[in-house]
Amino acid sequence: MTRVKYAVVFLFAAAAFFQAGCDIPLGTPEERMFKAAKNDYEHHTRRLLDQGISPNITDSAGWTPVMWAAAKDNVDTLKLLLDRGGLLELRNKKGETALHIAARWSRLDTVRFLISRGARTEALDRLAWPPMMWASMQGRTDVVTALAEGGANIEFKDSNGNTPLMMAANRGREATVKELLRLGVNPAKANKSGQTAAEIARQANYPQLADIIEGREPSKTQPRRKGKR
Repeated sequence: MTRVKYAVVFLFAAAAFFQAGCDIPLGTPEERMFKAAKNDYEHHTRRLLDQGISPNITDSAGWTPVMWAAAKDNVDTLKLLLDRGGLLELRNKKGETALHIAARWSRLDTVRFLISRGARTEALDRLAWPPMMWASMQGRTDVVTALAEGGANIEFKDSNGNTPLMMAANRGREATVKELLRLGVNPAKANKSGQTAAEIARQANYPQLADIIEGREPSKTQPRRKGKR
């Protein structure tokens, strides 16, 4: 039998295996739990939990099944894991919670769900940043809104005195800057270097964004630089 035929036979066998409702066939029970969480295999997750596999096991990076489900926006599997004892506030080796991960990966539905289940919006990672700082820096505007609606501090200051508005301004995240301003941040605040968000935007070569922060109409003669993605 050729390699192609072997591959076809294997695929049909694997499909039949899953259709029969059997467990994920490869790896240890713990490895299968991570695969199920990543791929939103709710049925397999339930079976592994019934077999006694903890929802709080960790991989080499300190990630739990809860974190992987959050990263992949697998809300149904995430709900199951939490209902069966999964912990929201466990940290990976970067100090991130599931909410940090969902915010960084722009998983809006998961962010809202985690907040509804009591996830701490002010939890700090190893950089002493809450999810709001990451969402602002990366231009995750909808996530910024959801975090703020969930009680996150829009005026948070890190060890250098930088705020979410400053992080968004430094990266040229115009939509996020506008949303933070709409939410009521104080654009006049300065960091420990004495810089305001507008000054940071100008230094980063976003002069029109600086004008927006200062409440002025952006000058049409100024060069406009696109925000980083």
